Amino acid sequence: MGKIMFRSPGRGWTAIIPVLFLCLWLGPVSATEKRPMPDYGRAEPAPPTAAEALRWVPRVLFHPAHVLVERVLRGPLVAVVDWGEEHHVFARLKRFFTWVDGQAGFFPTAFVEFGLNPHVGFYAYLENLLLSHHKLIVRAGFWSDQWIRLAAENRLGVFAGNTGSLVLRAEYTTRPDHLFAGVGLGPDGRSGLLTRYRETLLSVDAGLESKISGLNTVSFWLGFRQTRFGSGQGRSIEEVYDLTDPVLVPGFATYQLAEASAKLALDSRSDQRQWSPGTGLRLELQSALAVDPADSSLAFVRYGGELAGFWDWSGVNHVLGLRLHAEQVSKIGARPVPFTELTSFGGLEYLRGFLAGRLRGQSGAVVTADYRFPVWAFLDADMFVSAGGVFGPDFEGFAVDRTRLSWGFGLRSNNSRDVSFDMMLAFGSSRLDEGSLQVDRVHFVLGINQGY
Repeated sequence: MGKIMFRSPGRGWTAIIPVLFLCLWLGPVSATEKRPMPDYGRAEPAPPTAAEALRWVPRVLFHPAHVLVERVLRGPLVAVVDWGEEHHVFARLKRFFTWVDGQAGFFPTAFVEFGLNPHVGFYAYLENLLLSHHKLIVRAGFWSDQWIRLAAENRLGVFAGNTGSLVLRAEYTTRPDHLFAGVGLGPDGRSGLLTRYRETLLSVDAGLESKISGLNTVSFWLGFRQTRFGSGQGRSIEEVYDLTDPVLVPGFATYQLAEASAKLALDSRSDQRQWSPGTGLRLELQSALAVDPADSSLAFVRYGGELAGFWDWSGVNHVLGLRLHAEQVSKIGARPVPFTELTSFGGLEYLRGFLAGRLRGQSGAVVTADYRFPVWAFLDADMFVSAGGVFGPDFEGFAVDRTRLSWGFGLRSNNSRDVSFDMMLAFGSSRLDEGSLQVDRVHFVLGINQGY
């Protein structure tokens, strides 16, 4: 019997058949007829939420600062970094200054702080020296007129998962440029009586730091330190003040202290976001008891705390912060507390428009509002304004019009807590009750800043 053979169409026919079927189904379309726009069920855009609307507040308020940082500061820095990466400068420097796959390193440092002596030095570290999770850090700084700082830290991980650290520290510092402008609220604390003194400090500390959970930590410290004084450079302290007057200059004599302290930090922010942990609340409480082991009439307690709130309004480390810090020193012995142990504001932490030691008192309080945001992969900017001051025992004499203002901005590298690049320009005002509010101090720092 013969067979009937069917030959399948080629691939070209297979592709044309669906097109023909679609044309027959749609029917003829005139040249002038427009097809209606199909409705794909696209919903109208949702109105902005309250959080999204609030984000425009910091965007508008900080836009001038953002332009300053982006156009004036960030641009040149990024250009330098791009040039360095293109020519492999940073990779070569890293290979030169680090060894053993980055577990050991030695870096030169330099720091300039207008109003105080600059200094140069080095930062060195060695990890896993004897045991795993063991780190040794050595810091040093030098300048003329016997400006010397030598410090060492030995850190060993302890507890399960290395959630704790056993820390040993030792430091020797002598420098002639420490600042003294009186104690308390009287005229001796005004800017017209700035003097200098030399302080020679030798200290040894042992501490246990432990993570409770997340960013919640607790630490305990035992330490001993000896302090000696001498004449400072420029206008020295003895040229202005009567050093035998315990009211004007309390404790200007060699002393030694044994101190026990504790600190508790409770933080609701996520510990998965290093350096800028985002939105949340933080509470710090700390206390210390110090006694002169050779003379128990010199004894005092120090206690204080800080409450802070943070809002990362963008979700990518654009953080608005508000902090309230207060502390007090109370003597429990007959001798006055040395002025170097009193509450002190100024420097790089509180009321940053003033030099360290510019404001001293038996108690003090500062409220700070700041805005931190990234300007580059390893660099953060910080805009801040503060109000506060120092007062008598138990905040005696506290009043809003007896406080000072401080404001400014800074840049800080964010890849290490031990050593960082810092640049800051800050301003400090006169006291509000002095008649007219005016800039009293300008504080500028630049360089490699070493921790603790």
